Amino acid sequence: MAKRSQDIIKWGKLKPYFDKTYNFNTIDIETVDNELFIFGYTSNNIYHYKLDNFYNVFHDFLIECIQNKKDILTWSKYDNTHLVKLILSKFNENDIKTYLRRIGKVSPIIEYKYKSLP
Repeated sequence: MAKRSQDIIKWGKLKPYFDKTYNFNTIDIETVDNELFIFGYTSNNIYHYKLDNFYNVFHDFLIECIQNKKDILTWSKYDNTHLVKLILSKFNENDIKTYLRRIGKVSPIIEYKYKSLP
């Protein structure tokens, strides 16, 4: 039996590493046939989207976040795979292999209860 959203009785949460309001921007990536179709992002609580020029849009957004000291939250690890592909798209194959060896994964600790299961 597949899980259904209406059966989730408690939604997940980010592990509280801080005791103040967390200020962040978000990225939302949509794909078609495993290719980037739309790059959506929230900056200062305003949603924007782009249908092309993803490399420059992402880098401009990244620079803006760094300048404003805002973290970026993404919706899934799949999004992160596309971000890595986007970042590395301008490098040659040998450099890409070097950079991929240096990339680590950081994920929040999420918890939720499904029906009565922990």
